[in-house]
Amino acid sequence: MTSTLLLEALVAGEYYGATNLAYDGAGNVQYRGLHPTLEAKDTEPGWKIWRFYFDGNNNLLKIRGYRVGIWADRAALNWPA
Repeated sequence: MTSTLLLEALVAGEYYGATNLAYDGAGNVQYRGLHPTLEAKDTEPGWKIWRFYFDGNNNLLKIRGYRVGIWADRAALNWPA
């Protein structure tokens, strides 16, 4: 990425250094997390986290988020049903 594109992405709020995904037993993405620090640890605050809900046939029903918190504590972020 060129420095100009990087600057534009930062200004637009679209640049994240670290990405985490957590999957359920069926292989569906259950959580997605983004953090602005490239090598952010799971225990660092500041993760933007989304929660994905699927039905019994693995069809995506809804996406909730984002919540800001610690990746390691993502399940405790008071997600609505």
